[in-house]
Amino acid sequence: MKNKKLLKKIILISLFVNFVSNSYLSVFGDGSSVSEKESKKHQLEEQASEVSKKKSEVDQKVKETRNKKNQKLGIKQNLDKQVAEKNEEIVSLSQKITSLNIDIATKENQISDKEKEILDSKELLKSRLRSSYMSPKLTQIEVLMERDKYSEFLSFAEYQARISDHDQKIVDDLSLKLEEIQEEKKQIEESRSQVQVAKSQIEEKKKELDEQVRIVSKEVYDIQEQEKEFLKDAENLKKQLAELQAEIDRICKELSQSDSPYVGGELAWPVPGYYKISSPYGPRSFDGFHTGTDIAGPGIYGKNIVSANDGKVIFVNTGGKGPYGKYIIVDHGGGIVTLYAHLSSFSVSYGQSVTKGQTIGLVGSTGFSTGPHLHFEVRVNGKHTNPMKYFSKK
Repeated sequence: MKNKKLLKKIILISLFVNFVSNSYLSVFGDGSSVSEKESKKHQLEEQASEVSKKKSEVDQKVKETRNKKNQKLGIKQNLDKQVAEKNEEIVSLSQKITSLNIDIATKENQISDKEKEILDSKELLKSRLRSSYMSPKLTQIEVLMERDKYSEFLSFAEYQARISDHDQKIVDDLSLKLEEIQEEKKQIEESRSQVQVAKSQIEEKKKELDEQVRIVSKEVYDIQEQEKEFLKDAENLKKQLAELQAEIDRICKELSQSDSPYVGGELAWPVPGYYKISSPYGPRSFDGFHTGTDIAGPGIYGKNIVSANDGKVIFVNTGGKGPYGKYIIVDHGGGIVTLYAHLSSFSVSYGQSVTKGQTIGLVGSTGFSTGPHLHFEVRVNGKHTNPMKYFSKK
């Protein structure tokens, strides 16, 4: 009878131990599995840190390349302007040369006309002199013997002299006009020569500018090709970072899974007394999507960070590596967790229960940080969401 009672007690104790053991596993899960997940999470964060570092370096190269390209484009724009000005000058001088050529051609026609007039006048003069020479002449005795013929002779001689003087004057005037036209032509030709020299100089300068434009255009092209490669690298690194972050989020979700419901209520502001938002939740031009809200302000370094609600610390990164630096994750139940990043120190430890408003760490600037601030995130079932909708006011 006693043996039966003892056996019954042993069976009851065994059933109780088995129940407690199963209950522990169902509530807390497998210990080694959690440890492996945390280890994997650390590895992924270190990888993400390296990728983020490389991406920052590439982004800096993209920025430098873009600045260099813009500088070269500015130089090219200035050179293009100078080339355009030289082209206008060349066109203007070409038009001037054309006009001077027309003037020269006009003068040449005038010279030709005057030379013909002079030649014709000389021929007329020669003809008249020849006619005078060939006409019948009175002998001296006939002139002296006949008074009428003597008078006629004097009148004829005077007439011939006048005609000769008139014809000679015409020839002299034409010769003078010819000299004037030739002088004008000479001056126009000198002007044309000067304009042609100026045009040649401008064309030579334009040739130099064209060569500079060609060189700068080649430099711009090379820089643009380099920029394309950097942008391609940046995009690949961004993709890698997103994949790593997705895996980290997945592990965070698994670590935060619990059967407990959300503790309820609005969240408490994580840095009391500091309400400046230096970078809100949402897209950012320099690093993609910002998954939280950055809280900053003068003198914020070392200020208290409080838990936004009751919960349990499910992750503490004390190493400070990765984009977040030193950070804490608190589980508030119902799949809702809060993340506090870039801390300088911690006031709680892993597995510790915390209450709403309790100090859990101090503001710092660890990880990828441009200055002291708190990066605050709210995640629901592992996915980041806008933290501001969980506050009634800042």
